[in-house]
Amino acid sequence: MSSDTPLTVCREVGGVRVEVCDESAPYAYSNLWHVKLRVVAHFPETEAYERVLERMGVYDQDRARVRGELIGTFEATALPYVLRPDFPQRAEERRRRETDKVVRFPGVP
Repeated sequence: MSSDTPLTVCREVGGVRVEVCDESAPYAYSNLWHVKLRVVAHFPETEAYERVLERMGVYDQDRARVRGELIGTFEATALPYVLRPDFPQRAEERRRRETDKVVRFPGVP
């Protein structure tokens, strides 16, 4: 499939839009796929949050089922956290902490 067009919109709540884009591609043999879904949560006035859901070596006939499983697992586990009112602020703080951990070498910007 492999497109930037949203496959499905999980939720649109309180100004948060969560999209799932299918970036799957054939893998190894013509009947095997690398199923890759990019989940993007768009928040008002902050950066978007992205997460990749993927599974390797999926047979062609199982792609739709695997996509459904990956989306279902995300909706059951991560989506409730993404929709929390304090999630954008906490995600931004975490990004900032991780950026502060980057080791800079002298002379390298």
